[in-house]
Amino acid sequence: QALPLQLNLNPDLKVMFGGGPTEEGMEERQPYPAKDLVSPVTCFDVTEELTYAAIGLTNGGILFIKGDMVHDRFPKIRPLLRQGIGEDGRPVSYVGFKKSSNGYSLFVVFNQHTWLFHLTAKAETDEELDPSGAPPSCCTMSENGDLVVAVKTPEVVYFHTDDGRGPCYAFEGEKKKVYWFRSYLLVVTQDLGNPHAASLAAGHTRTNENRMKMNLTIYDLNNKLKSFSGSPAIFFNIAYLLSDWGSVFVVTNEPDKDGLVHNRLYQIEEKDTQTKLEMLFKRSLYTTAINLANSQQFDLSYITEISKKYADHLYTKGDYDAAVTQYIRTIGKLEPSYVIRKFLDAQRIHNLTRYLEELHTQAQANSDHTTLLLNCYTKLKDTKKLHTFVHQTDNNLHYDVETAIKVCRQAGYFDDALHLAHKNKEHNWYIKIQIEDKKKYAEALRYIQGLELPQAEEYLQTYGKMLVCQLPEETTKVLMDVCTEWTPLGAEGGQEYSASESRSRPENFINCFVDAPYYLMRFLECVAKEKLSLTDGAYTSNNSIVENTLLELYLTKWLRKSVTDMETEAEWTNEMDQDWKKRRGKALAILRKPEANYDDEHALVLVQTHEFREGILHLYEKLGLYQDILQYYMQIRDYDNVIATCKRFESQDPNMWVQVLLFFTQDDNMNEQEIQDVLAHIDKESLVSPLVVIQILSNNNKTKLETIKEYIEKRLERELKMIDEDNNQIKKYRAETKKMRDELKEIEGKSQTFQVTSCSMCRSPLDLPATHFLCKHSFHHRCLGEQETECVICAGELRRVLDIKKTLADSVDKHDQFFAQLKEAPDGFSTVAEYFGQGIFNGDYAPPDNLGEESDDDDAD
Repeated sequence: QALPLQLNLNPDLKVMFGGGPTEEGMEERQPYPAKDLVSPVTCFDVTEELTYAAIGLTNGGILFIKGDMVHDRFPKIRPLLRQGIGEDGRPVSYVGFKKSSNGYSLFVVFNQHTWLFHLTAKAETDEELDPSGAPPSCCTMSENGDLVVAVKTPEVVYFHTDDGRGPCYAFEGEKKKVYWFRSYLLVVTQDLGNPHAASLAAGHTRTNENRMKMNLTIYDLNNKLKSFSGSPAIFFNIAYLLSDWGSVFVVTNEPDKDGLVHNRLYQIEEKDTQTKLEMLFKRSLYTTAINLANSQQFDLSYITEISKKYADHLYTKGDYDAAVTQYIRTIGKLEPSYVIRKFLDAQRIHNLTRYLEELHTQAQANSDHTTLLLNCYTKLKDTKKLHTFVHQTDNNLHYDVETAIKVCRQAGYFDDALHLAHKNKEHNWYIKIQIEDKKKYAEALRYIQGLELPQAEEYLQTYGKMLVCQLPEETTKVLMDVCTEWTPLGAEGGQEYSASESRSRPENFINCFVDAPYYLMRFLECVAKEKLSLTDGAYTSNNSIVENTLLELYLTKWLRKSVTDMETEAEWTNEMDQDWKKRRGKALAILRKPEANYDDEHALVLVQTHEFREGILHLYEKLGLYQDILQYYMQIRDYDNVIATCKRFESQDPNMWVQVLLFFTQDDNMNEQEIQDVLAHIDKESLVSPLVVIQILSNNNKTKLETIKEYIEKRLERELKMIDEDNNQIKKYRAETKKMRDELKEIEGKSQTFQVTSCSMCRSPLDLPATHFLCKHSFHHRCLGEQETECVICAGELRRVLDIKKTLADSVDKHDQFFAQLKEAPDGFSTVAEYFGQGIFNGDYAPPDNLGEESDDDDAD
């Protein structure tokens, strides 16, 4: 719907309201009575909802129309006048509505003043907004609803809101017209360079001089930019400024030479934003380009690219401070290395420092940037900034802490580095600086005592050796606590750990005492006293290290307390000797303790190295090295213990007597009684043959026959007795074999008579059918069942013989079995003889045919 007003500067103004559209066009209603329009209309405005309308008159009057102008036939109309408004009779220059939160505001502009009416549903109020006004065509409304007034004062344009006067702008030239399009302010001014302007001002009205030259300037107030000006913006006699279809139209009244007025229409189109930006780039108006891009809500990456171009432009001009400002705006989008390379020159270190500071503020810095910034501080000797950077409390400032600590340390700012390490809980760096740089070992040890168990264990392993050298007593105490029950210093009970995590492994700290073995002994004694290595699950692996090391310390003659202690005979005192003997006693106690968990072989090497006799003998016996015990006593010529050792361990190793016999025969001062005792034991166990014994004793020229006479007599008697027994057994077997052969021949060559009258199975009288076997057993046919071909009584013995024969046949290829028996047998010759007797070596398992027949040699015997 629209509200057409028919304006003809006639007092009888005919006002018509458009109805609904028809085929003929707009429906006309009853003409609105124009009795109140006693003066021509100069301006009017209507609200968007068509509920209010205001009409300004030439005589200064204002008509206010209220109602639904679309549906009501006769909306209410009344004059909107207050005392002092329009009384001077000067025309109304402009009326305009602005929607407010509770109604509408109506701006009314006169030549001399500006008024504001507040229109609500309940009341109407007014106030003088400004004591100055403006002529017609010099007022307009902005897109925000603000009143724009070009006052009669030259070069000034005011903005008014419903709260009062707003900002003002100064533009050159006398304002003829103002107009608002989108976000642009259009200002028409008289061209001061017009040659006819002076004559026109003096009253000359010749036709050819009526062509007034005017300048149209379009201002982009948001970006503080003239968007349209210069020679293309010069027109003659601008009558109207209009806008539609996204363009601005300029209507001019230009008289020709004959005085005829020609109306011309010019169209001004807005260029696209990209073209605008390219034009601004060419003119190096980068600030304006940035503002324009922001107003058009361009992507941040594109705005960043503009800032980069601007910064590069400023850098080329040598304005490094301003260039850094623009480069800072590119942080997050532009690679920092691009900027840093430009300012690496020593003369631009201040600019580089500023850029790096902003990188850290925006959390875009990495460790290299932190290093570079701190190096800048150190090169500039700017201790204050360095201190501020290190001691900052702003959580929004981010940087790589470890890098900062490294740089401060390298530059010698140890206190700042310590502050950073302590604040950010960089325990390793704090302890490292205290020990290596400041040499404050006590502070470092105290700091370690305040850490949790895993951290304390880690740093004690790293710095324990140095701390033991400097603070042996204190460090040893701390290490004892770590391996027993750890509670952080200053903590109420500390963190709760499981049983296996409540203490550290003592073997992890042994290397810390490499220069202080005395304190290592104290440390390990504390651990062993708690029996940690035996009861705690944390020490299930390598748990023999504690006892092994403790054994070595106990057996070591000189235990240094520090690296400066030197072992000299002059300093060895009786007290030291007593202490050493006491420690050797502790070592033997560990060796004899059943629950002690030391490595036997390692301990054996230790006691042998330190010539600890009691320990050597104990470990030999524990490991079953009875030969070594015997050799030890032989080496020291302890004859009594040699005999005692053989008697004690003869059940485990009887051959020890043979070794003792060899030992005695090699001794020039051998005792005959001792040799006889040895021979008695050898003879008792039949360890070696008499021939071997004689060969052994023959190695000593001092051996007397009397010494071995008794042994040889007893042995010969026993041998002869065994020979007689063997001969008797041979004769017995031969007789039995001969008898068996005779029976076989009789069975093969003669008929057999069976006189058995009862069954060998059931013992019942034998009746037919019956079965008789050559073994003289007879059975009822029913008693045999299915076993008709073999005697059920002799079958078991037959199978046993066949199994033995089969086993012997299978043993032919079992060489490993033969050698195993040969190795384990006390008399290897007997084993070989047994195999020969079974005929296994020949592959013949049947007895020879002449077995049992006495040879002539046998008869001779």
